[in-house]
Amino acid sequence: MKQTCHKRLLIIDDNRSIHADIRQSLQGETGQESSLRLSEAELFGSLTEQGPKEPVIEEPYLIDSAFQGVDGLNLVEQALSAGMPYAMSFVDMRMPPGWDGIETIEHLWRVDPNLQVVICTAYSDYSAHDITQRLGRSDQLLVLKKPFDSVEISQLARALCHKWSLQREIEGQMSALENRVNDSEHELAAIVRCSIDAILSTRSDRIVHWNAAAERMFGYRHGEIHHQPLQVLIAGDHRAQAEEMNQRICSGERLPPFDSQWVTRDGRRIDVSVALSPIYDTSQNIVGTAVTVRDIQEQKELERHLRAARQQADNSARAKSDFLANMSHEIRTPMNGVIGMSTLLLNTSLDRAQRKYAATIRDSAQALTRIINDILDHSKIEAGKLEIELNDFEIRPFIEGVEHLFVNMAESKGIELAMRVADDVPGSVCGDAHRIRQMLVNLLGNALKFTAEGSVTVNISVVDRTAESVTCCFAVSDTGVGIPAPVQERLFEPFTQANSSTTRKYGGTGLGLSIVKKLAELMGGEIGLDSRVGKGSTFWFTACFRPGQVDAAKSPEPAPGPAEPLDTPRILIADDDPVSSMILRGFLAKLGYHADTVASQRLTLQAVREQYYHAVLLDCYMPDMGGVEAICNELRPLLCDRQPIIALTAATSDGERERCLDAGMDDVLFKPIALDALCQTLKQWVQSTHCDIDPYQPGRMAATGIG
Repeated sequence: MKQTCHKRLLIIDDNRSIHADIRQSLQGETGQESSLRLSEAELFGSLTEQGPKEPVIEEPYLIDSAFQGVDGLNLVEQALSAGMPYAMSFVDMRMPPGWDGIETIEHLWRVDPNLQVVICTAYSDYSAHDITQRLGRSDQLLVLKKPFDSVEISQLARALCHKWSLQREIEGQMSALENRVNDSEHELAAIVRCSIDAILSTRSDRIVHWNAAAERMFGYRHGEIHHQPLQVLIAGDHRAQAEEMNQRICSGERLPPFDSQWVTRDGRRIDVSVALSPIYDTSQNIVGTAVTVRDIQEQKELERHLRAARQQADNSARAKSDFLANMSHEIRTPMNGVIGMSTLLLNTSLDRAQRKYAATIRDSAQALTRIINDILDHSKIEAGKLEIELNDFEIRPFIEGVEHLFVNMAESKGIELAMRVADDVPGSVCGDAHRIRQMLVNLLGNALKFTAEGSVTVNISVVDRTAESVTCCFAVSDTGVGIPAPVQERLFEPFTQANSSTTRKYGGTGLGLSIVKKLAELMGGEIGLDSRVGKGSTFWFTACFRPGQVDAAKSPEPAPGPAEPLDTPRILIADDDPVSSMILRGFLAKLGYHADTVASQRLTLQAVREQYYHAVLLDCYMPDMGGVEAICNELRPLLCDRQPIIALTAATSDGERERCLDAGMDDVLFKPIALDALCQTLKQWVQSTHCDIDPYQPGRMAATGIG
């Protein structure tokens, strides 16, 4: 907003005619003055090419008169009291018998330092230098020589009044600005004062400011810590870090807060988070550092508690995993007896009812074994300990083996079972055949379980191929009941089934699909399904394999060695569990092998010294064994390359297979041992036509002393 020109004047002169002349000059404009004003407007640009502007109507001057210096001083004081000060004053140099002009001005400026003064004189009583020396200033003083004309008076009054108004406007703006600065400073001071964080500032690494929170946090009052080095607050082993951070800040680098340990007045160490900011002067030079310190003692304590709780949870998970592994071992050993003996029983002469009962025992035991396996795998998944093995295997024989497991089940339900392998699927791949079999068995078991009629088909195809890998898709399709859309979204979560009636009608734990999903992810793939209620379902998963190279060592060629008997192949069973030994002897008799049994490490070593065996089935946990590596180191030198050592174990801990193979075993069979698994393993390692016997074909057992 434009400031209005303040036009209040005071004339101090003992000559009354001077008062009249000045008034006439300021309050009435003669023709000469009008002409001069027009010339002035033309000179300063107030005229345009089209002619003069309309004359500006100015406010009149407010003029007061005094005839002595004392009277003028009184009027100035009254004007200030009324809030209407004078903008300027004409002061005569000589005013007998009172003060002269200089003395009058001295008194006036003591009262009103902003008053503009024009000294009117016809004499040379004082030089300009003398006047300045006496008054001490010249910025608000002009000297006007008498006689003077009205134009000169008018110009002086206009200029000095305008100058006075501009100065007051500037002073007002400066005052408003100062008020804003003061308000901001007070607001900032209040924020600093009320902050829960310690806020301090340093100059030359010494503390100069210190807020109330800093007093509470460290125990020092401002006077005690003022000008102390910042290092007195920092723990000795953290000072180098703080010094480095401060140097980086002072070099202009921006840094996030950092954790440190500082020390209170009583020597107590506290965990803090420190934020540093540079302090600049008006020339943008860094002159100090602003330091904000936050107490994070509780946060650190909470983090320590969380770490301890996490460690406790990890220990608990490990204990649970170890417990499940041990329990699995303990359960699998008697389960091996149940499944094995029922299988042996089914190969004897039984009537229809007896065969049905024996088959029910075997099937129930196998179902219980699958549940135990699922729970154990789920526990491993939760603990993050389920790992994928990498071994070469041939896909087509592998798929035929999986199909063979479900042929009888499909035939008993009248369901067509088909396996299709695309032409572009490689002959062999490197991956975890055991886990792929587990996934397919799970999906095929579900498909056959939920399909009353129609067909179940497995399709294997290649979905991606590079020089380093091949990704295959395994899809299991059925014509079963189908799955409602709302259930499909959560079907791969643990313990989830289509509805509560599913468990009652079909059984199961609801873990199988979640395990398949996790296994697919561990193999670099994914899982999905397409299903319509009443039409059937297709479950598919992908897995990434390395290119395979079937190891010829898996089918050993005859090599020079001790003379091999030409009669029935002989197998040594080294197992301290009599039930397990009895089952294995029965299985081997069914497969056409002769079997000897021993129950200790000592007897195992003695047996292989005295007799040639085509293979040794070695239990990994006989009581007198000094470890798998120890017995392998003693046993291997007594055997030739064609005599494999096949580990027997009920342990399911991570890396059990690798541990056995690394110790010197040639292969591993996990308890409970299935007849077909034993058949396939021996067919791989023992060159004999006896293994061509179908292990699932009922018939009379060879003489074994059983039954």
